[in-house]
Amino acid sequence: MFIQLLMNGIALGSVYALTAIGYSLIYSILQLINMSNAAVFLTSSVVFYLLYNSVSKGMIFVTFILTLAFAGCLGYIIELVAIRPIREKGDGNTYALISSIGVKTILEKVCQGAFGSEIHPFPTLLAGKNIVLWDGTKIEWIQIIIIVASLLILTVMTWYTQNTRTGRGLRSLSQNLNACHLMGMPVNRLIGISFAVGSMLAAVSGVAYCMYLKSISISVGAAIGNKAFAATVLGGIGILKGSVVGGFILAIIECFVSGYGNSTASQFISFGILIVMLFIKPTGLFGKKEQRKV
Repeated sequence: MFIQLLMNGIALGSVYALTAIGYSLIYSILQLINMSNAAVFLTSSVVFYLLYNSVSKGMIFVTFILTLAFAGCLGYIIELVAIRPIREKGDGNTYALISSIGVKTILEKVCQGAFGSEIHPFPTLLAGKNIVLWDGTKIEWIQIIIIVASLLILTVMTWYTQNTRTGRGLRSLSQNLNACHLMGMPVNRLIGISFAVGSMLAAVSGVAYCMYLKSISISVGAAIGNKAFAATVLGGIGILKGSVVGGFILAIIECFVSGYGNSTASQFISFGILIVMLFIKPTGLFGKKEQRKV
């Protein structure tokens, strides 16, 4: 049972980590909590479901590529329409936060109107296939696929930010946005790319999570969005590796609490840990105190 719960936690943690990176990526650049990220998670899952059952006619890989393209475009449009005008006017992040909440509400209502409130079966890779270990533990193939795919994506993200021109540009923005403006860097384009990348990560985690559950409902985005945000704050908001570690910690603890204790209590454990962390170390596990001159 221990191995089973551990695998469940790692698979779920992969979903949390990918979604949390989207929060941290935007925050590291703009100091903005992008509340629309959870709605992109939901919208991408709904789009995948609709495409799979209509346009791509059951081809999972083609459907996945189309969903990623949609999520990237959606993230760029959100920044262009809802965030950039406020940022260029210098109205501050409070108004941008409110705008992202408005986008989140609009996307959720559109999904609810197009998709309904019912629970629908979701297409899954290698459905019903599993590996039986020496102690009789059954590990589903979809769990292994999610873990391997997530680790691969996290590795590519690390390489991308460290070794590509765009990645170095994003890191520069996170250090000093105003200096990047003065140096003539394409700041707007880079910020748009960061929103697109964050949205694509949310799409990957949304599809993976629904495959893990083998179902989809309109409430899936809010549930994971809250957990991913808690993971982001736990690891240190704005720090990518902190988001990853925070996601795995929360998911593994949740699975063990649910397996050995009370499944209802596991739904509250994330925010209980978050509150304790805010008392002990408000900057998160990897965060550091910043001194700002005024």
